[in-house]
Amino acid sequence: MAKAAGFAFLGLLVVAGSIALFLGSKFTNFAMIAAGGALMVVAMLIPLGGWRELTKTLLAYAFLARIPVATVNFLSLRGSWGTHYEGAPPGFPADTPFWTKYFLIGLAPQVTAWIAFTVIVGSLFGIAAVAILRRKQSAAATS
Repeated sequence: MAKAAGFAFLGLLVVAGSIALFLGSKFTNFAMIAAGGALMVVAMLIPLGGWRELTKTLLAYAFLARIPVATVNFLSLRGSWGTHYEGAPPGFPADTPFWTKYFLIGLAPQVTAWIAFTVIVGSLFGIAAVAILRRKQSAAATS
């Protein structure tokens, strides 16, 4: 479990670096945005080195959960529904064309950042659950 936790925490560090690139880009430096997105993909795959089966399960779950959200995000932006899915972060250029805006605040975050978050946090909770279960089993075996 220590190895799995180490890989999950390493993924968390890579996520932090990715976020720094995104924020530093001010949504105008597309090289920084692309690098941040690539780092998010790396971050979501790092936990494979620690607990392969759990990571693969979490990746599948994350994609199945996030693709519908990206679809709703698209529909909301396209239809001007007035939901939080249309809310751009502070400093986001107001004159951004639809497809660029959807990619930057809809699709890309859903299939990179949120999947990395799901995999890494899910890994940490999975590790904690196994540690608790093992501790309870060990305590029961000694008593």
